[in-house]
Amino acid sequence: MQKEHVRAKPGNALTLARLAVYEAKAGDSASAGRNAAAALEMAPDSSEVAYHAAVAFALSGRPRAGAKALERAIRLGYNREVLRTDEDLATLRSAVKVEKVTDTAGPEPERRTR
Repeated sequence: MQKEHVRAKPGNALTLARLAVYEAKAGDSASAGRNAAAALEMAPDSSEVAYHAAVAFALSGRPRAGAKALERAIRLGYNREVLRTDEDLATLRSAVKVEKVTDTAGPEPERRTR
């Protein structure tokens, strides 16, 4: 369903980032990485796009890219508690110091959820 939505709405960064998560969960790491990176380029100031890209990278075995995207998401206002609680980000917990991300992200932003 996500692929059809992307075809119907080309240029929608959030949909593309969500597609990347779907692809990662389906085992298509190459497509997931491409689409996550493209979504980040399309919407560099979207915390939600950055979060979904982080998930896609994490599930695709790309912890460095996932960590960068997650740090961006938190810096842009995404709920920083997500690093501690989201199981899709479990692989990033060893690659990213939870305290580093939460301490360096600045003051606690308005809470957002998925």
